[in-house]
Formats: sequence, structure tokens, C-alpha cells
Amino acid sequence: MYFVVRAILRFLCFFAFKIKVVNRPTSDPKEGLIICPNHQSILDIVVMAVTYPGRITFVGKRELEKSRLAFFYRSMGTIFINRDQVEMETIRTIIHRLGQGETLCIFPEGTRVKEVDPRNMKEGVGLFLQRTQCKLLPVHIQADYRFRGRITVEYRDYLDYEEVKALPRKDQRPYLSQKIFNAIYATDYPISDFSQKD
Repeated sequence: MYFVVRAILRFLCFFAFKIKVVNRPTSDPKEGLIICPNHQSILDIVVMAVTYPGRITFVGKRELEKSRLAFFYRSMGTIFINRDQVEMETIRTIIHRLGQGETLCIFPEGTRVKEVDPRNMKEGVGLFLQRTQCKLLPVHIQADYRFRGRITVEYRDYLDYEEVKALPRKDQRPYLSQKIFNAIYATDYPISDFSQKD
């Protein structure tokens, strides 16, 4: 079902928009991978599905399960989470899927955002990286979602958890938030912007 839905979406997307992909991965990795794009529109999910070469399992808010597009999200294998209080069962499911070599797409800012601000970052991705030590692929989506508007999807360099291991465990998640955010947006925010919470 996934690849049938993706084929239909690919046709519709390339008809409706002008899509440019930069540094598209050449193959789907055999080990678990987290893809982390910025998030400005509900259509970001569609864009990621049609531009990534392999299969993606999306992680999205539970409200999507009852939306008008619920069939689409289920057909894409979406894992639904409660953003206010993520259940342990959901965390175990995500960790298990990554351990089985799946590719998960998680929006690290948690919801759609309009401004580039390090305070938007959530530490959930850091938790999954700590538990699985898998690779992570930041992605930047620059999109005008008007009909025939231009969309540029730029895949950044992989982040490897190996460089994080030497840090004290309490410092790992802020460091990962900094690295992911700066990679997505090509910015240079200091670690202090991610270590301090309001």
C-alpha cells in the first residue's frame, strides 16, 4: 500500500509543484535512520515521502489519526504519538522500529513553525538517538505550496552518534538539538540556546 500511495502522490506533486532535490541519498540504509526535516506545512509529509528513495515511517501527533487524511497517514505507516505526554509503549515502538532497521521521519520541532528559533526544538529525537545510537539525516524544506510553486528539498550530511558518546549523558540531548537545528537551517546557534529552557 505504501508504494502505491507514494506513486500516486509523486505524480500529483510533480504536476502541482516544481520540486528540486539537492543531495538526495542514493540508497536506503540497512540500519535504523532518523530523518529530521523542518516543518512548515502539513504537505511536508507528502514531500518527504516522494523525495526520499526508500520507505519512511512517519511519527506524527495523535490528532492526525482522526483527521480527514487519516487513511493517508495509516497507509504510510504513521506512528501516532500524544505530544502532551508520550506513552512508554510509543517510545518502545519507535526504538524497536529503529532497531529493526527502519527509517523514521520525525519533525524535531514537534509541530509546524513559521520562524527559525532554537526554542522550537524538542529533545525527543535526542532520546531516541541515545537509546539506539543510529544515524540521523537532517533535511531542509524550502517551499511555496501554491500551485506550480517551487519546492527545494535539501538533504544535509548525516550526523553520527559516535561523536556524542564522549559527552556526559546529561549534555548529549542539548548538543544533539544544537547539531540537528544548525544542520537543518544552516545556522550557528551556540549550545547555550539549547541548554536553557524557559
